[in-house]
Formats: sequence, C-alpha cells, structure tokens
Amino acid sequence: MNQADFQAAYPTTAIKPLYLLIKVDVDADVIRSNTDANFYAEKHCDKHEYALVDFYYPDDEQYPYIAK
Repeated sequence: MNQADFQAAYPTTAIKPLYLLIKVDVDADVIRSNTDANFYAEKHCDKHEYALVDFYYPDDEQYPYIAK
C-alpha cells in the first residue's frame, strides 16, 4: 500500500502526538553520570528528530500507558 492508498483508506484531518517511552543501551564506559546521560539523550533525540520530555506524570487515569 503506497501513501496515496493509505490516505484514501484512512483519511484524517487531525494530527496528534504519539508518546513513546524508549530504552537506549549505551556504553557504560562512556556514559558515567546523569550529566553524560542527559547530554547523550539530548543529542540522540535531536539527531532522530524526537522531542525529549523528561518529567513525572502523577498516578492519574489520564495516563494509563505510563508504567508505575
């Protein structure tokens, strides 16, 4: 199915965000602190055009997909 066929089969006018929780394995000899990890995460997300969002969601049914 090409892009035109997909658009015809699943028309949409609204765009909404898709939130992903990802795990990235890194070299422990390179990433040794939270500062290193934060720097790596920012660079990784920029390279792959992600938006890094790092904050706590409360235990709220609005966010059932967040692991507790």
